[in-house]
Amino acid sequence: MWINYFLTIYFQAVLGVSPQQAGFDLTPTIVAMVVFSIVGGVAISKLPRSWAVLNNLLAFAMMSIGLGCFTILTASSLTAVHVVLQIIVAGGNGLLLATLLPNVQGQFNPEDMTAVTALFNFLRSFALVWGMTIPSIIFDQSVNRNLGRVPQELRLLLEGGGAYIRASNEFMQSFHGTTKEQILGLYELALRDTWWGAMAFALLGFMLVALQRPGKPSTPFLEDTQQSEGEREKVG
Repeated sequence: MWINYFLTIYFQAVLGVSPQQAGFDLTPTIVAMVVFSIVGGVAISKLPRSWAVLNNLLAFAMMSIGLGCFTILTASSLTAVHVVLQIIVAGGNGLLLATLLPNVQGQFNPEDMTAVTALFNFLRSFALVWGMTIPSIIFDQSVNRNLGRVPQELRLLLEGGGAYIRASNEFMQSFHGTTKEQILGLYELALRDTWWGAMAFALLGFMLVALQRPGKPSTPFLEDTQQSEGEREKVG
């Protein structure tokens, strides 16, 4: 959520593209996330259990590096730059997408799977909400802090969430010359702060992987069922 929403602001307010083009420009993120989630899912099912830790290290490293590089994006950045950076970040996100839940489930006994899965889904939904709230707060606070860079008559339009609401090509095209450059600079600074914030969370995830342990060896469901039936026959 963090990446998708604020890349859209970058595309429309800074690069000056239409909403339709902004959606199209997110294609590398969507495609890379799907591809890497498949790769991660296949790898974690075929490779030793220790791969889960390496997978998460790689995923958070890719996200940290990509988000850190997002801070260099400006109005003059080439399309190839944000495409490559999107692939790096979405690749890390994709590796986590298909493997995070199995990694969590691997730490518990089979009889706890229902409760663990329900808790995981709740926490993920909770994180999605804050994944939009936290960057919005960072963005708005950065805009408010740097309003001195734009003319006095525009500050009321941009403060208190106004910059987020008005992040569109139409709004930017209503200004010219120095004024437009000042507003562009304001958006670039605010977006840069949101990318720093996102990178901080990715680095936190990278460090927390140190606490991860390989999952417990699992017993196939059919084997468990047959064993239980055999025990019941002996009791009978």
